[in-house]
Amino acid sequence: MNDMTRNGLGNAVAVVGVAGVFPGSRTARQFFENSLRLRCFVREIPDWLWEQEIFYDEKRDAPLASYSRLAGLLGDMDLDVSRFRIPPSVAAYMSRNQKLALLCTEAALRDAGYL
Repeated sequence: MNDMTRNGLGNAVAVVGVAGVFPGSRTARQFFENSLRLRCFVREIPDWLWEQEIFYDEKRDAPLASYSRLAGLLGDMDLDVSRFRIPPSVAAYMSRNQKLALLCTEAALRDAGYL
């Protein structure tokens, strides 16, 4: 039995910070407000992102194809990670997902009061 169980805290949950980036919302607060207003940011996938005539097929079981022309996309974002002292030569090789994870982690720590 550990200290948390002995102290009656075995089922305790702490939410220390919230952050996220969503279609039409750059912050978790914006996402919450947009959700309350029932705003939808699902759009037709733009042609520059994928060639619909190649990847779209209305049959759900079509191999290597999508049966939807719709998506919720983040769009252009400033993903500058230079404030984390990441050299530009390294940042150039970071994926967009890695940069988003780093920025959202920073925002969650800030929301929790740690930064």
